[in-house]
Amino acid sequence: MKKTYQLSLLAAISLLLLAFWVPTQDSKQDNKVVLTGKVLHIATQKGITKAYVMVHQIIDGPDAPLIDTAYTDQEGAFALEIPMGHTFKLSAEAPGMEGSSVFVSSENLDRRSFSAVIQRDIVLSPEDKRR
Repeated sequence: MKKTYQLSLLAAISLLLLAFWVPTQDSKQDNKVVLTGKVLHIATQKGITKAYVMVHQIIDGPDAPLIDTAYTDQEGAFALEIPMGHTFKLSAEAPGMEGSSVFVSSENLDRRSFSAVIQRDIVLSPEDKRR
């Protein structure tokens, strides 16, 4: 009787643990970070609408893979997904503006300790018409 009780208890605990240990629908999502920000005009600090934003992973070699792209909304805001554990070049361009880039790192992030969001703005300057 005691052995049956122990086996039943062990089975119940196992089922309880399995109930709470359910893999996510997309396990790749667990390794992603949301990269948000705004593309801003250098003089006005206002958001630039419809700026093209892209993020490339920094690797050894000539061809940095393109990870994600987006266009900014009416406030100049964007959101991209990047994998954890890497360094990236975040670039933006818009008509009449000089393109600009910044570096972003998702290395040393612990998804359990925060919401896995990185915020980084990019500032663009008007093109120099004298060239």
